Amino acid sequence: MIVVVGFNPNKNYPVPPHDRAELTRRMLQDTPASNVRVQVVKGYIWRHVKGEGALLFVRGIRSWRKDGVDERSLQILNTWGPLLLGPLWWPLPTIFLEGKPEYNHVSSTLIRDICKTQDANSAREELSRLVPRSIVTDVARLYGTAR
Repeated sequence: MIVVVGFNPNKNYPVPPHDRAELTRRMLQDTPASNVRVQVVKGYIWRHVKGEGALLFVRGIRSWRKDGVDERSLQILNTWGPLLLGPLWWPLPTIFLEGKPEYNHVSSTLIRDICKTQDANSAREELSRLVPRSIVTDVARLYGTAR
């Protein structure tokens, strides 16, 4: 399994893609999964994963109501991209995994706001209810409280 942290080189990110990938690696250390690689990918993700021999995309979403429009757009790009932009190959199917409904309010914007508007201790306390404990301190530092 490959977990991809994609990025657009023309876009500025509050936290660089390599730092986000490292957070993801640390989160995965707390799971029983042993066959997972985290990779940072610039450009079309479908090109990269096809080159890695992937058989399908799995995308995590909060819910169709929250993320459906954006996810459908990405699915169309991932479906038509290989056919129109090449190299020509059959598109990879996409499976969507919806998160637990009680976490539908959690977004990257919420996490950033917590980190930027609260003192370090308060931010870490609130973040510990939203992100894995193993990365709480680094999320708080990277997204604002300890800068």
